[in-house]
Amino acid sequence: MLKRITSLTVVAAMLLLTLAGCGPTNPSSSSSSSSQQSSASASSSADNSSSAASDASSSSSASSESSDPNPLNKPVVLYLPNENVDGFKTKAAMTDGTAEHIVSLLISENALPDGCAVLAFTVNATEKSCKVDMNAVYGQAVTNTGTTGEYMLFGCLVNTLLTFFEVDEISITVEGKTITTGHNVYDYPLGFYPSYN
Repeated sequence: MLKRITSLTVVAAMLLLTLAGCGPTNPSSSSSSSSQQSSASASSSADNSSSAASDASSSSSASSESSDPNPLNKPVVLYLPNENVDGFKTKAAMTDGTAEHIVSLLISENALPDGCAVLAFTVNATEKSCKVDMNAVYGQAVTNTGTTGEYMLFGCLVNTLLTFFEVDEISITVEGKTITTGHNVYDYPLGFYPSYN
């Protein structure tokens, strides 16, 4: 009987030692390790959120750089002098829809001289008319040319703007003043210019 108690005591002591060995041996190292894990997790979370914010910022700045406020997405028919300068030929192009850009396209096609520019432009949809005020370069070009040159300079501008803005007539001034050439006083609205031929 004494042997049984002794062996039970030994077994119980071994069991206690075994269970004691399964627990944390150094409580401070365990809590330090868990606080390191939690701090690493917080740091990783902060890195992820700052990386996400950086990605969102990059994406936003990329989209604002790529989104042009006036994209060239509107088709325009440019009226240009033909080879004999006795009529017009047409060429399709893309514009941002402003009279300023359309004039720059006419300049690039040599239909208007370099330096021509729109100072003001308005459309009256109700009356199907528009007004364009050009700069002095355009005024000098139309007044310092022959009849045919004058016809072409007016015709290219007038026909292109009338067609694009879908209006019937256009009034043209230079720096707010009526254009007077050796051939005409342009104090009235102009309609579509037909070719000579």
